[in-house]
Amino acid sequence: MHDDAIYEKPMIIIKIILLIIVIGLVIWFMAGVIIKHKEAKIYIKSKTGIQTFTASIAETYEARAQGLSGTKYLAPDSALLMIFPHDDNWGIWMKDMNYPIDVVWLNSSYEVVHIEQSMHPNSYPRSIYKPKNTARYVIEFPAATTSRSYLKIGSKVKIDIR
Repeated sequence: MHDDAIYEKPMIIIKIILLIIVIGLVIWFMAGVIIKHKEAKIYIKSKTGIQTFTASIAETYEARAQGLSGTKYLAPDSALLMIFPHDDNWGIWMKDMNYPIDVVWLNSSYEVVHIEQSMHPNSYPRSIYKPKNTARYVIEFPAATTSRSYLKIGSKVKIDIR
């Protein structure tokens, strides 16, 4: 009996330390999941100067697949920035969309590699839009944004991720 008491206190301490480590890891993991980038500022040259957009960010597969699907409206100064894990020919669909949008694909250097104007909701499921060149970022803007700007293939877009 006496020998068991010697090991009882250290085992309790070890269990407490392990519990603290597990709780810490859970909090750290949750903070990493919750404290993802919340928004970005996107700056493009337009015919009236620099136009600024506040963009929601879609970094996960689920968020990118959802995109703007199901939303009713995209404000004129709003956008959705999709961040992909690497450059590729990422396709965009108009599933469950309620309004047309302009879509701009950017490479890792934030250069425009492809533009689709006024993509219409009725194009789904017939069409999946893909860039001609590989891209890392996709920005969904309100329809007609690209026609009011100086965006063209090769243009640079400034993105400030917060």
